[in-house]
Amino acid sequence: EDATSKGCTVSLIGHAKYPKNIQSKWFRKHLLVKPPRMGRGNQFDTPLFHTRSPEWGSIDITRAMLDLCFEATKISHDSDDVKADPRFTTNRYGFSQQHLDLPPVDKVIFISETCLPVVSFDLFLHKAATPHSWINYRDTPNNGYSRQL
Repeated sequence: EDATSKGCTVSLIGHAKYPKNIQSKWFRKHLLVKPPRMGRGNQFDTPLFHTRSPEWGSIDITRAMLDLCFEATKISHDSDDVKADPRFTTNRYGFSQQHLDLPPVDKVIFISETCLPVVSFDLFLHKAATPHSWINYRDTPNNGYSRQL
């Protein structure tokens, strides 16, 4: 079902540790890329994927999340030359097959490949619209390793 019919627009921006291993053409177009560089003539070079190659628990995971947030702020603010190139425009993050101008982002939700929401889209939208933060802050570790002697 198209998310825009419910009064919202959903965009997907992906970060992959190994972007060249992604097989899905659909998902590859949603991956972060480095800023466009001019190639021969007046055309942009082939896009290069941007990755932090994070290890588990490393600061690069936070850096990748910041990269995703920064890219989200660019949605609906492309320059005309970038907007004209479907390989670089932020409109490629939309779920619609048409390249509509996406509205500015007002919420960012991080989902990892091992932590996907298994609820209906309606319930997900209802929970996402609730005005609060879901950050669960602790000043001490809360995992099995922290409790070992």
